[in-house]
Amino acid sequence: MEGNILQLFEPYSLEYDFSVFLYIGGVGILLFLMIFIGYKLFNKLKYFSYSRKKLIIDFNKPKETAYTITYMIHNYDTPYNQELLERLEQYKYRKDVKPLDEETVKLIEKFLEYVNNA
Repeated sequence: MEGNILQLFEPYSLEYDFSVFLYIGGVGILLFLMIFIGYKLFNKLKYFSYSRKKLIIDFNKPKETAYTITYMIHNYDTPYNQELLERLEQYKYRKDVKPLDEETVKLIEKFLEYVNNA
């Protein structure tokens, strides 16, 4: 009888099976990577779809055109930037403006062509 009671108090080796934790961790990391890569791809596709939109500029509204082109000048580096900024300055910051002159319209068209081809 004593032998049986002593067997109850025998120290058991504490062996843990960590394979379940490794499996859960591996699946968690893979899930995180899939979500992260999917998010990056979605943003890249969204960026390309927005960046390729056709920009419509109405030359009959000189003030709106001046502000739109000035915004684009700050986003694109072209050889026309400095000259365009100087020419468009007279169409901004005023209440009433004259229509765009022909040289400015041609310069804006060259700028837009350069931006679209870049």
